[in-house]
Amino acid sequence: MTPLDAVPLADPLTLPELAGRAVAVWGAGREGLAAVSAATQVGASVTAVVVDEVTDAARAAVEAAAPGLPLLDGAAGGAALLSAEVVVKSPGISPYRDDARALRAAGVLRTGGTALTLATTAGQEVVGVTGSKGKSTTASLIAHLLEGLGRPVVLGGNIGVAPLEVLGTRLPGITTVLELSSFQSAEVRHSPEVGVFTSFFPDHLDWHGSVERYRADKSNLFRHGPRAVVADALDPAVADALAGVPQVVHHGLPGGVHVGPDGTVLRGRTELFPLAASPLPGRHNAANLCAALTVLDVLGLDLTDARLPEALTRFRPLAHRLERVASAAGLEWYDDGLATTPQAAIAAVEVFGARPVCLLLGGRDRGLDYAPLAAHLVARPAPTVALLLPDNGGRIAAAISAAGPPAGPLVVERAPDLAAAVRRASELTPDGGAVLLSPAAPSFGHFADYRDRGRAFVAAVRALG
Repeated sequence: MTPLDAVPLADPLTLPELAGRAVAVWGAGREGLAAVSAATQVGASVTAVVVDEVTDAARAAVEAAAPGLPLLDGAAGGAALLSAEVVVKSPGISPYRDDARALRAAGVLRTGGTALTLATTAGQEVVGVTGSKGKSTTASLIAHLLEGLGRPVVLGGNIGVAPLEVLGTRLPGITTVLELSSFQSAEVRHSPEVGVFTSFFPDHLDWHGSVERYRADKSNLFRHGPRAVVADALDPAVADALAGVPQVVHHGLPGGVHVGPDGTVLRGRTELFPLAASPLPGRHNAANLCAALTVLDVLGLDLTDARLPEALTRFRPLAHRLERVASAAGLEWYDDGLATTPQAAIAAVEVFGARPVCLLLGGRDRGLDYAPLAAHLVARPAPTVALLLPDNGGRIAAAISAAGPPAGPLVVERAPDLAAAVRRASELTPDGGAVLLSPAAPSFGHFADYRDRGRAFVAAVRALG
């Protein structure tokens, strides 16, 4: 494990500084292909795309983007990386891997799409949003509200366009909003002008290696001179992660943007609009809204503008984020497939208060602690059903068993697959209840990604007739 004081930051390069250099691109996903295009456009010589394993899908994607460009893996791929002047690494490749460390030892310059983008846009109006959960909704909401106030905006990062593709959309007066993962944040040497830290709890430990490393990598986004970093004053985990960052602007307290006891959104003592104007349910989404409004405030926009609540009512929740997908078998069905941590599943359950809830839980195991989720489920007085899926359903079952006697009716069962869990949910959930695909684990190993899992969930619900 790399020591915490040896963060593997990207080399300080802007995109134009790739011109005339031999560049190898490491990764053939969306960001890798964006790197091929961007580097080529500024006059770099892209020598190869390197992947861990050449697949038909990767070969087709690279051929479509850059016909004739070599796609390499194994020893040939390693040699191509070591012989390049600059390697543009995709975010899914951990800098803590031995082959990534070998590049630095060999003197090869290494960067990534986000690092290049933030270096190239330094001093411009860029908003960077990260957090363990809530970053996609918050980034989308910021962009939507800016547009509602007549500001030109481009949304990129993990949603919208890839970071390097943003550079092709830069126009005078435009605001860029980037939703950034810990993978993208870990190696940057420039902060966005305004940062947002939505939440923090353990995740992606297989990539980062430890909770401490994950915390340092995620907060690295804010440690290179931002004008302001927006954060929830009521979240101690975020405060801990931002220790030493002096430019923090808080929401959630009476002096800033917050929700009053009567459900009114306020800036200080100034009433803005009722929280009911927001189509986003739950306390966590109220915090996301306050974060978005605080960003607008930092950018100098008038939060009393009548266009703001009107724009908010037109916002549509993102897919796979507590998305109501059906009403069937006397129940409401929600795809919350991006709730891939225990804390995200807890936030989803809290939305439904005293209603009966059935949770479809489980997926790829990443060693996360399920005790908090188990404690939340056994503390519910309302009827609760937990249907547990492979691979880590057994671990979740053990955590629930260890959490003590339940306060209300609680049914815990194992299911062999998602379709079986949906059928069993229709049998076990009391009428009027909500069934949530809120798995507290990622989908890999069983589905291509969360979208694939969401489609399978909807298909299984529709099969109920």
